[in-house]
Amino acid sequence: FNAAISARCKSGEWKEALQLLSVMAQRGVDSSIISSCAATSACERTGEWPNALKLCSRMMETNAKADIVLFSAAISACEKGNRWDKALQLFSAVAQCKVQ
Repeated sequence: FNAAISARCKSGEWKEALQLLSVMAQRGVDSSIISSCAATSACERTGEWPNALKLCSRMMETNAKADIVLFSAAISACEKGNRWDKALQLFSAVAQCKVQ
């Protein structure tokens, strides 16, 4: 799944990347930080900041180990969508979560 999601990311196919994450969940496959980062990056490349935020929030809610790549992609998606308020909130969350 990670390779397929990464391929979708590179081609800007964010809907398909998110669809693959859904398929993973339906099949009982836990999404890894790699697959979540790739899907978030796909959203970032196309300025889909709401979906990038959802993915980031989901990782934080499930106590999964979110990393700086995930937060950076979500922050960049917010920037591309001119949502500086959301970008600053995420930036604050990075410090609070002690992201590495």
